[in-house]
Amino acid sequence: MLDANRVMTMNNDTISATLIVWQLPECRAVYAVGNVSAGSLNPGEAVLLSPGRKFVAAFNGQGFDLFDTDSGERRGQTAAIPQRVSACAGAAFDFDGSELATVLQLRDAGQPSQLVRWELKTGAVVSNFPLPTWKWRLSRPLAGFRMTSGENWSSGTSFVTPLAWWGPAHMLIDSAALVELDSKQIAWRYSSASHAHGADRGRCWFITSADNKHYLANLTIPDQELRQAIAASEQDTTAPVRPGSKVSLWLELTGPPTAADEFRRKLTELLTAQLRSGGLLVEDGQPTALIVKVQVADLGQSMTYRVFGRPGVPSEVSVALKKLNCQVAYMTSQDKVLWRRESSFSNPTSMSFTQTDIATEILDQQWSEFSQWLGQQVMIPFFVPAAADRSLPGQSAITPDGIANR
Repeated sequence: MLDANRVMTMNNDTISATLIVWQLPECRAVYAVGNVSAGSLNPGEAVLLSPGRKFVAAFNGQGFDLFDTDSGERRGQTAAIPQRVSACAGAAFDFDGSELATVLQLRDAGQPSQLVRWELKTGAVVSNFPLPTWKWRLSRPLAGFRMTSGENWSSGTSFVTPLAWWGPAHMLIDSAALVELDSKQIAWRYSSASHAHGADRGRCWFITSADNKHYLANLTIPDQELRQAIAASEQDTTAPVRPGSKVSLWLELTGPPTAADEFRRKLTELLTAQLRSGGLLVEDGQPTALIVKVQVADLGQSMTYRVFGRPGVPSEVSVALKKLNCQVAYMTSQDKVLWRRESSFSNPTSMSFTQTDIATEILDQQWSEFSQWLGQQVMIPFFVPAAADRSLPGQSAITPDGIANR
């Protein structure tokens, strides 16, 4: 709705998007604007109204066109960025409409998504930087392992990322990752919330749940713990883990049973990229190391699976119960734990079998679940002080009553 008497709709086909403004209650078309998103692989994927609804911004492949909602005339265009863009994953105006930010997926394979900001009075680019890697996984295909998503917000051209300003210095991506615009780092991670929407200079609204009910909640960010952690990271030059410091990467694992060497190589590459995106240098022989340890425990019991539709495989297969005990930690050469996360993964109760060696396939699946936990749920920090009291990025859950710190 533009106002009480006008509504804007968008027709979207495979070539371009068309905006139409209708007069109510007559349902009469006032004007139509065609080709508002030419150059995008997903036309019309990012079309948004400015605060006050005076302008509508439409992605054009390398930037945004701005149209007057009263007349449909184009009033301006942002500067084009130099990267080759595959799709716009999400966009948002700041609270007063003076800036526009977007997350762009690039065409070049292996390139991280870009967070781009424009100042709309001149259309100039304010900043253009790659988003730190924070979500990935290794999935289990028919043979071996492969990376399925370098970043959740660029996992596909049809994936639309919720993007919200949270005050003038932070942006919230996927209702979860809080990006500090000055440092270009993910400073905090939030869970249990969705549909984030920035409302003013420092407040953001969420949908969150509790007791099988949905609630509308709002928070002022940065909260006290985040402000203290950021201040500490800027002042503490003795922290063993901080941007610019060197850490080693050490993997203690002997699996999975399928393509173990490939799994280890790709896991090393992904973890190294994640550490470097946080400003850390990865080198052997450092006094502080990120250690990833996986131990396979035989529980001395078995589980029987009923197999359907697999020629050459018995209808029932008994498989030994095994548990993957997993740990990721920053440790010093004196075995002091600076930061640690742990989890375990047991035999799945059901799964789709694609091979005849059921036991091996089940264990491969457990290793795949480990990689998903490590790549999508664990937020490996880029700042850990010696006291290990406030690491960055931190994590909190958003509840109807506010922030529950972890």
